[in-house]
Amino acid sequence: MMIPYVEIIRETADGSLKVFSFIEPSECWFELKYHGFGEFELYCPATRKNLTALKKGYYVKIPNRRFGWVVTSVQYEFKAESGVRMISAKGYELKWLLKKRIIRNPTQLSTNLFSAVHSLVNMNIGEWALPARKIPFFKSLQDSEVITIPDTQAPRGNLGEYVDTLLNAHSCGSTAFFDKGGANTYEIQFKAYKGRIRCGSRRVLTICSHRPIIPAMKMSEVLLS
Repeated sequence: MMIPYVEIIRETADGSLKVFSFIEPSECWFELKYHGFGEFELYCPATRKNLTALKKGYYVKIPNRRFGWVVTSVQYEFKAESGVRMISAKGYELKWLLKKRIIRNPTQLSTNLFSAVHSLVNMNIGEWALPARKIPFFKSLQDSEVITIPDTQAPRGNLGEYVDTLLNAHSCGSTAFFDKGGANTYEIQFKAYKGRIRCGSRRVLTICSHRPIIPAMKMSEVLLS
């Protein structure tokens, strides 16, 4: 899949998410995972524009797709063979934001898996979280399917790791994606779900451009309900 450019999104002073720049990558690959947290890498020339656009905590989005990734590291490299200075940006898919929060207190969970996850996310990062821990543009969606789980108490610990482990134990996964908020703004929506089983399919989607670092899958194979 050729990716001619990517959108760079950042949080503005009013707490909203907006596109503020575009980058034409020389090489890139993006990964989405049903379990765990997909990664990405992006390489581009170290121009002044690109240096301004790629910062830790900013977001990368593929045009005309809802998928996004968080930039967690930026490095500068010199390619001796071409004599060009490059920027290397790396990070994780949007649901990685859950790993930036902890479950502060042991929490008794609903016996409906998706209700339990929805509540945990809202209490620790979403709409019900304390102001210092809340990300205003991060929304949790609850799947309508009911999957019954035993009485469970979520221990104090990393929110992202616990949610992923809980879902994995019941053969479920999760995703997070950009959705339109207000005028020219985005919000991030998180959803736990039960994937459809397809013969021969993998629960990892990798999108490559310019070089096949990992064998790519067709977009139609992504396991989203």
